[in-house]
Amino acid sequence: MRLRLLLGLSLLGISCASQPVVTPPVVPVAPPVIETPADPPEPAPATSGKDTLERVRQALGTKMGLLVDLEAIRQHPARDVLEEYLVPESPLLDPALVAGTKRLLLTATNGQFGARWAVVVEHDLSPGELDAVFAHLDRRCEPAAIEGVALALHCGRSRLFTVAAPTPKLVVYTRTEPELLRALVASPGLPKPVAAVEGWVDEPHRTFRGRNMPPIPETIARGRGRLELQEDGVELILEGDCESPSQAESDAAALNRVVETSLPVPDLLIKPLQRLLHFTPDEKIVRLRRAVGTNELRFFLSLTRQLSKRDTRELHRD
Repeated sequence: MRLRLLLGLSLLGISCASQPVVTPPVVPVAPPVIETPADPPEPAPATSGKDTLERVRQALGTKMGLLVDLEAIRQHPARDVLEEYLVPESPLLDPALVAGTKRLLLTATNGQFGARWAVVVEHDLSPGELDAVFAHLDRRCEPAAIEGVALALHCGRSRLFTVAAPTPKLVVYTRTEPELLRALVASPGLPKPVAAVEGWVDEPHRTFRGRNMPPIPETIARGRGRLELQEDGVELILEGDCESPSQAESDAAALNRVVETSLPVPDLLIKPLQRLLHFTPDEKIVRLRRAVGTNELRFFLSLTRQLSKRDTRELHRD
């Protein structure tokens, strides 16, 4: 406004040349303030285990996950079977770390080779014990420089994946995903699952697509699974979300046909498998709920591993 006023007064002086020219006083004008964009704020520290899960999901775009409460499993008679099939096979999972693990998260963008993935271990090791784990790994890995992360190693051929401790109580195995590791700095740990084992998958027909995976109805939008510990066994619960009760009936029938015709088991085991994995509709949900003993549990977990085995090769390529 001041500049316009000065300009207007100057023009007025020129157009009124017959009048005495009075030079207006010079009014200092402050230079315009140029606002520079502020640096993006640092992400607030996660305040709960659910925040930790959300940070992992946002960093990797994961659509499937398995949360395992090893503290609860170690108190159960089926401990050996559950640990055998639920703890990832890898020479890089140090026995001391496995022994000190409280909870375990396995998550990925999909079930195919080449997916973005992470294994997050919450443990109760002391600082000295954690240093010993990384000292053991250091023989086969090389140091990784990741901002804010004190302990980090690149491992495998061509730095195939990274092992890091973003907090004193978390160890993360992942492909080279520095944004994930930075997002977990100051994380309070993993949430306690509703059941001893809790799994989920978005768009299972797409996420589980692979050579060994049987077809899953496209109309199931999200799948969930739980293993609930009972005194004398384990309750297996599998659920899928459908659009309507009629769609749930159709999807239950389709899943039962998959069990009968599309799973890689000998003909002799088809009937026992049909009794174990029988889906029924419940409103807008297709559900399987069955109490299983140790042998049935081993059979189910063995089948699950067989279906996904080709998709865990990265942890073995060392």
